[in-house]
Amino acid sequence: EYFSTLSETDFARAGFVSPRQVIITPEMVASHPVSMVEQFRKLGMPVEVKNGRVCMIPGIEQHVLCKEGQVLSAETCKCLVHFGIKITEFKVSLVCRWNSSDGAFEMLE
Repeated sequence: EYFSTLSETDFARAGFVSPRQVIITPEMVASHPVSMVEQFRKLGMPVEVKNGRVCMIPGIEQHVLCKEGQVLSAETCKCLVHFGIKITEFKVSLVCRWNSSDGAFEMLE
């Protein structure tokens, strides 16, 4: 009963299918260090360094990091972690249990 309702959001891993679209805004990019620019560019993000800060290229209001149904690459997952975006759900599914008092083993499924 306890484990059937236990659920935690978590960061996606490579190969996971995105359940939703993730959009990155200029405000989200501005909080990152300049050292992140190359990684963002490898993902096709329109970023540049201006006055020692990371910002999006003028005229760009947002960037779609991933779309719903897209299989995520390792690089995209790293960016999701950098932006603090959790899009997966961690659940526990019990398939068996062991009773320490009598040594009984029981299959639950």
